[in-house]
Amino acid sequence: MAAIIHKLVRILAFAAMAVAVLPAAVLGPVLFPANAAEDDDEGGPDEDGGAAKDEGKGKDESTSSWELTIKLNRALLVWDDGQGTQVYSVNNSYDVAVEGSQQLDQNWTAGTTLSLETNFAKAESVDQLHREGDGFVAEVEEATVNIARSKWGTITVGHADSSSSDVDNINLAGPDELANAAVEDWIQDFYLRATGFAGDAGLADGRRHAFNAGSDALRWGDYIPGTLADETGRYITYVAPKLMGFEAAASVGQPEEILLAKTERAPGEFLFTDRTGGLYADVALRYSADWEKTFRIKSGIAVWRDTTEEAGAEEPTEDTGIGGSIAVMHIPSGLNIAASYSFEGHTDRCAEPGEVSGKCRGPDRYLYVKGGIVRDWIEGSRTALYGEYYKGWREENESNESLTLAFNDETAEELKHSVVTVWGVGVTQQISSAELYAGYRHYDLDVDLIGPGDRPVRGRHVEDMHVVKAGLKIRLHLP
Repeated sequence: MAAIIHKLVRILAFAAMAVAVLPAAVLGPVLFPANAAEDDDEGGPDEDGGAAKDEGKGKDESTSSWELTIKLNRALLVWDDGQGTQVYSVNNSYDVAVEGSQQLDQNWTAGTTLSLETNFAKAESVDQLHREGDGFVAEVEEATVNIARSKWGTITVGHADSSSSDVDNINLAGPDELANAAVEDWIQDFYLRATGFAGDAGLADGRRHAFNAGSDALRWGDYIPGTLADETGRYITYVAPKLMGFEAAASVGQPEEILLAKTERAPGEFLFTDRTGGLYADVALRYSADWEKTFRIKSGIAVWRDTTEEAGAEEPTEDTGIGGSIAVMHIPSGLNIAASYSFEGHTDRCAEPGEVSGKCRGPDRYLYVKGGIVRDWIEGSRTALYGEYYKGWREENESNESLTLAFNDETAEELKHSVVTVWGVGVTQQISSAELYAGYRHYDLDVDLIGPGDRPVRGRHVEDMHVVKAGLKIRLHLP
């Protein structure tokens, strides 16, 4: 019975995604017939995801609304890994989303959101050898239904982000299309280069590279904690009504990815990457308000627990974390500053503890600070200038030879921990529904290697990464 239910959920998710890519003009009349009553107030969900704004409508005055949103986003990625410089054309994601709502009787609102993200050469999947990365990828981003009442809150069921989404990634320094706390997005799959390391001479293209291209472990993304809150998957989520600027939310379910297409590296026509057993649960509290039209405050905090496991896992999943952010803007001047921090611990019942320390993988944590100024220097066109700083710590306690010996001498037996430091600057220019952006980031990695007796071992220097990303985002709304 459980297997049948699981297959049914997958089929329904696929069907929901098929609906998501149909024109709203067709879907609206079919799923939510328009009401004949003449009323300009659509009564749909407000911008904070709450229930309908107008509770005075009865059954005879119900209305429906639909919106199709298309986001186009392409960028140039210029990278220098210390031994080579290239320019890639990358994707910052194309989104197609259909959102609909229906004002019901008794002050209730029902709605649905169906969203597909498509990418070709996504920035976080390219590397020195693969300028197209994973090639073309189509992924279900959201497929949910919800029911809401302003005094009671909103219940959402389906495939979506969990309640803690972006709670450790809040800032007021302008749109996040260019830069935020997820600093791994620019270079996640790039290989590390180590000074003086001969590398793999047996590559198919006959070239020698100063990085270990034969080991997937030696990539920048394996050393950057990134944002830790939130897992996309199948959840039931409750969002409470806002009270004095505060909003609480909770989710429970299991993480999952739904890929409709993937042309490179792990090709497939319809792929589910999910976990079974256990649960993922999180609780978040957010606050946003303007104080005396002088200061804008936006903040959040969340805790989460994950015990779900991938198929064939050799060790249990026991991830527990806490994270949050606070951002402040001086409204008259546009000056702003934000800070985010997250911490996540893992199981102490690992399959392969470090050979020297005897310890399992330790916690991941990071600190991110972003600030700048947002002003309308050009009438009707917002400009944002920002600076950012990130520091991420990982306690690997790892003795895999491909992870440690590949870039240090043979006396190393364990990678104890690593530290990634990132700083950057950039600018975004909004022009109506379009946005131009350009930014620079500098990535630095330090590793702590140990040998017998817990003695420090000097490793080879890992080359810094210098990256520039510049692009254009266009957002289209079709009511």
